[in-house]
Amino acid sequence: MSLLVEKANSMMRNIRALIIAPHDISRNGLIALINRRASKIRVVGAFPELEEGESELAQLDPDILLLDDVLPPETDVTDVVQRLRKDFTHLSIIVLSSKLHISYVEMLFAAGVSGYIYREDRLETSLVLGIETVYQGHIYVSPYASGLLLKQGNLDKTPKLNKCDMKVLGLIDQGLTPKDIAVALKLTIRSVYRIRNKLSAVVGAPTHEHLLAAAREKGLLDPEGLLVPISRPFLPSK
Repeated sequence: MSLLVEKANSMMRNIRALIIAPHDISRNGLIALINRRASKIRVVGAFPELEEGESELAQLDPDILLLDDVLPPETDVTDVVQRLRKDFTHLSIIVLSSKLHISYVEMLFAAGVSGYIYREDRLETSLVLGIETVYQGHIYVSPYASGLLLKQGNLDKTPKLNKCDMKVLGLIDQGLTPKDIAVALKLTIRSVYRIRNKLSAVVGAPTHEHLLAAAREKGLLDPEGLLVPISRPFLPSK
């Protein structure tokens, strides 16, 4: 079979999509949008729990996983993405999120996602377009998030946050002292202070006391906690 015929057959076949989203309204809404606007996309499964959806991946064999990043507090979405990309090398992952910050989006793509859809974008168009774009082997970022990435890339020269930085921010938000954070993350106290200074610079906090408020204002923290969930570590008794 020629490459041209193979490509044509690939374009004609249905795109198999699997959805993992915890809330019934969100999950059913995504299915309805796909069914209403796309004839080539077929939802082969939709699950509220990550564990349940992950256990069905091999049997249902989707091309695209649409993953809502509302996960249990102890679950790090980047760890989930890295594990799935390792176990299912053919699978493309699109994260659906209401969280928008340059460092968070960059971490998702570094972990291996192929698409990022911001909930405040028009899902009526971005959802189907995102699935089709990723299926064709391209990267997709929904319009509002894409604009943020372009703006940050061109204009913002402040340092970017990595996963360790985000963990430190999360533990500061949980009320841990620099000494406790150093023990929890196996860092030196000097490293914790360096990261805290970096965090303050990135979010524009005038003092360390303003760090958490500034981080929330920038979208790194929401009212319920860190955008990348981090469980409170076990600390040795003093």
